[in-house]
Amino acid sequence: MTIAIDIGMLILGFTILVFGGDFLVKGAVGVAKKFNISPLIIGLTIIAAGTSAPEIITSCIASLKGNTDIAIGNIVGSNLFNLLGVLGITALLVSSRISKSIIKSEYILLLVFTLTFIGLTRDLSVHKFDALIFLGLLICFILFSIYKAKKSELKPDEEELETYDNFSLTVLALIGGFIFLIIGSELALKAGISLGQMAGLSDRIIGLTIISVGTGLPELAASAMAAIRKQGDLAFSNIVGSNIINTLAIPATAGLFNKTLIDSSIVSFDLPVLLISTFLILPLAFISKFKFSKIHGVILLGSYVGYISYLSLNI
Repeated sequence: MTIAIDIGMLILGFTILVFGGDFLVKGAVGVAKKFNISPLIIGLTIIAAGTSAPEIITSCIASLKGNTDIAIGNIVGSNLFNLLGVLGITALLVSSRISKSIIKSEYILLLVFTLTFIGLTRDLSVHKFDALIFLGLLICFILFSIYKAKKSELKPDEEELETYDNFSLTVLALIGGFIFLIIGSELALKAGISLGQMAGLSDRIIGLTIISVGTGLPELAASAMAAIRKQGDLAFSNIVGSNIINTLAIPATAGLFNKTLIDSSIVSFDLPVLLISTFLILPLAFISKFKFSKIHGVILLGSYVGYISYLSLNI
């Protein structure tokens, strides 16, 4: 009976997280529009941060509770899920072409930030000084994205800028979104840890699998819908942008609140797997002339299933 309750609480927690992220984005977009903030800036900052909000809030709460392996495991697990799982599923749904400019800019930055994350966590911790470095890199990335978009005269997808007509409802959605994210994170963490412990899983495995997949649902929904609408660039940039924000924002916030200790297995095994998976996108893109088809989906999704299977066999 306890297992059934925990599973129900886990599903409920992830559902609340998804709705909380949606409310938060719509509320933030509405407030930004009210104060005449550029739709371009809204699209590049609020939307991107909104889809990563479940990972950020969940990891911060986990860090504050002392479950630092879940916090860091959530970064690595979510990024692997995005690169291999989400991109694999979207490629299986619809063949999509991505532009070279994304590969040459945001994707290269993702590689650089991933290497930076690996370098700063070699001592098995994230200190406040490390957190400040991640925060500075995050600000630089946001400024770079805005500069690049203005230079290319990029226009945001109007469907992404959806909000409420009533401003009071907008503010309520913004506040409610934060509350939902906190409640959803608490439920998901409590149930996830309980289920994981009953299955004999460590905090590292819980963060890499249960929590990361659940908090990655917004990215899956956003990228799948973009692929179905034949917006391959948007689907891929959602994934790359989310991974960059996860890599920079989560250790920045978690590290500022609490010294974050890291399981040695994450540094010695999971991070190298993440780096290899990130590099994997480059040859796949060039060989296919920047078009991701079903065969790429099979390769990526198969790689993710292989990784999860390895973790399951080596608990």
